[in-house]
Amino acid sequence: MFPWRSIIPRGLFALTCAILSLGIARTACAQLPLFNFDWYQPLFLAAWMQEYWEDDASDEGVRLASIPEMFGDTFTRGGDFLGTDGTLMSNASTVALAGGSRGLKPAEHNKALPMNRIYLAYHHFHNAVQTTVERPVGSQVAFDNASIDQFTLGLESRFGQGLWSVELRMPFTAGYDFSYSAAGDSTENRAGRIGNLSVLLKRLVYYDPETAVSLGLGVETPTGSDYRARINDNRYRMSNDAVHLVPYAAVLHSPSERAFFHGFAALDLAANGNRVRFDDGSGPVDVGKFNDQTLLYLDLGAGYWLYRNPQAPSETGLAVLGELHYTGTLQDTDVVTGPSFTFANLTNRRDVVNVTAAIHAQLNRNTSLRVGGVFPVGGSNNRFFDAEVAAQLIRWY
Repeated sequence: MFPWRSIIPRGLFALTCAILSLGIARTACAQLPLFNFDWYQPLFLAAWMQEYWEDDASDEGVRLASIPEMFGDTFTRGGDFLGTDGTLMSNASTVALAGGSRGLKPAEHNKALPMNRIYLAYHHFHNAVQTTVERPVGSQVAFDNASIDQFTLGLESRFGQGLWSVELRMPFTAGYDFSYSAAGDSTENRAGRIGNLSVLLKRLVYYDPETAVSLGLGVETPTGSDYRARINDNRYRMSNDAVHLVPYAAVLHSPSERAFFHGFAALDLAANGNRVRFDDGSGPVDVGKFNDQTLLYLDLGAGYWLYRNPQAPSETGLAVLGELHYTGTLQDTDVVTGPSFTFANLTNRRDVVNVTAAIHAQLNRNTSLRVGGVFPVGGSNNRFFDAEVAAQLIRWY
């Protein structure tokens, strides 16, 4: 087996040191930059770029600054739960950690340029959490294919001469609450409504009038709700403990005044596991820790302005967006077992491909409204919802 657990921590340490060095290495008065290099300046400095940061980002003619962000497709994680109570009842369910909200994905409503903006996003994931109840074991008596509604509030702000930005994302959900009972037997699956707060650091490393390239690091913190299940007197719980580190690279290219392209590549790395506990009525017992699989994200997007008039008092632009998203697992699933239950990704490896289509309406120079849909391409084992509908309201400042 490839030694992921020994290599990943060393890589994360090196990546963290590199990013910290970028932020710390500022030029002091009458001193040379660290290693004779000014880390706060872009790697390839052009006179046009110097003028760009002196102008307002919404000025006509600043092509890349006005390009719509990538729309996104989101992705879930957390694995599956399978529990039994002898021969009386079994419960198989998607683990809806953090209220069933999706994990951090840098390509979501984002682009390679640092920005000053605040946004509100709504996502409806149709048939996203499945629960199957059998009673007795082997005879299905209930099936729930629930949808999840997620609301995300985001804020991004530039700093460091506009070459850096920091972004905060906070999701909330309508939660997941399932229960079934018959002939004295009962089972339930519950998740809260609070998602995980994420922080994304972005650094512009190249810019010219047609192309921008940035590097970044996202950190998803475990502020969200735990997942709980019960089968009669047996209770199961997966705590939301894991910190996820998501290094990424992004590129933005606009070969003409109307056409534009996005590209993102990212790795989702769990720095630690989620604690699993079991209670048969005699008190909770720690069974182990479930470690999320390392994920690879590859996202490509293209768009075209159908209409643009930055000088209009309202309705200054209308664009169409088309995107292709791939998510793949890079290692086998972790497995945590206990008395008559298992936490694991029951399909093990997954290759998820989603297609996104959206419309971007520029309401005025500083406000946009976007509406789109996401459609899975793969079969049932390589999809996490049947369809997604999303809307995003963005305000630049």
